[in-house]
Amino acid sequence: YWIISEILKSHLDISPEDGIEGMEEKIYTTILGYTPNKTEALEITHFVGNLMGLPLNDSPILKPYKDNPKLLQQLMFKSLVTLFTLSSRKTPLILVAEDIHWADPGTLDALTYVAMAIENAPVMILTTAREDQFYAKDTFCKNLPNFITVTLAPLSDKYSVRLVNEILVRVKEIPERLINQVIKKAEGNPYYIEEIIKDLIERNVISTTTETLPDGTSREKWFVKEETLMELVVPETLEGLIQTRIDRLPDTEKMLLQEASIVGRDFWDSV
Repeated sequence: YWIISEILKSHLDISPEDGIEGMEEKIYTTILGYTPNKTEALEITHFVGNLMGLPLNDSPILKPYKDNPKLLQQLMFKSLVTLFTLSSRKTPLILVAEDIHWADPGTLDALTYVAMAIENAPVMILTTAREDQFYAKDTFCKNLPNFITVTLAPLSDKYSVRLVNEILVRVKEIPERLINQVIKKAEGNPYYIEEIIKDLIERNVISTTTETLPDGTSREKWFVKEETLMELVVPETLEGLIQTRIDRLPDTEKMLLQEASIVGRDFWDSV
């Protein structure tokens, strides 16, 4: 439920500095601002907190459902709906779930449950995904109420060139060969364009130097080693490109990156 957890952290204004007890208190206090029913607020807190991964193993509210994961999941999803419904009575909500082509099945189930159950509340669920990698699309989108798809076309060559020029604004003269190679490989994917250029910088195809200005200050200047472009090889896919960049890291940094990819962007000091 990582994506759902990130939505909740944003909605409830939770940060790693809050600590476990602080997060639980912040969830409870926020919900009390929506409903005067303390019993309901405490139940929502524990079900939502459990979904977010808070260690609530001793919770008397969760204990009866430990041996019934399906029922526990349903109650967690129901608490999500209650939380967003109560919140939307104060102000309309937009829930943003990015890159759901990487989402686990539980996250997609939660988003589907909320979308189906919260139909009459002023809540909009906005998701983004790469269609060619969203293998669960047909299942996820099936029967969703008020569902709209907005398809973003790849960048045209014109705008791809413009993006390359903006990223390499510090390069005085960008070789046409470099621009053509980047555009041909990226096929209109702006993220791929950025990653290719980062890769070229790491490989020293695009280098930096410092020049001194007339007023005595200095600035960084970029330049392209044109002789390296003749034998330039770029991985065929975005995933391959990123993997190549990871492979260049020292073993210690590579291991740290692998562990961080599991822990996520926000984590406690003990991790």
